[in-house]
Amino acid sequence: MRFSRPERNRPSRGMTLIELTMVVLIIGILAMVAAPRHRGSLAHFRVEAAASRIVADLEWARQTARTSGVNQTVIFDQVANTYSMATTPDPDHPTTNLSVDLSTSGYPVSLTRADFDGEDQLTFDLNGRPLAGTALTPLVNGEIIISSGSRQRTVVVEAATGHARIQ
Repeated sequence: MRFSRPERNRPSRGMTLIELTMVVLIIGILAMVAAPRHRGSLAHFRVEAAASRIVADLEWARQTARTSGVNQTVIFDQVANTYSMATTPDPDHPTTNLSVDLSTSGYPVSLTRADFDGEDQLTFDLNGRPLAGTALTPLVNGEIIISSGSRQRTVVVEAATGHARIQ
């Protein structure tokens, strides 16, 4: 008579090739679903960050004009995708004037429009009031539009106070 050994139920020590393939396939499908949402959120982040930077720089120019008693001019260049402040030193490089290239900054966006009563520059007088263009006439309407992909934000400069806000 022959005695047979009872078989033990051993736990599996690994995954089969089919199980591993299924896991990789599921991860790939999830990545394909999430990728378009990630691109959209990246464009949203870029325009929000760039709009916040523009608002902060405009407020800085306004406050600098009020505290120094010297007009501060911000010039927007849609072709070069930049804006600069001719009389304001760059805080990181005090020997040069502040200039921001929106296409190569940490949040690359396009400067779609900069319109201050038909001009591309805005000046804050010593009281912080906004003036349009080289004629320095009181500002009536001022807006800056930036975009990244299908996302777009508008920065509005209040005519009465000179405060900038994101719309």
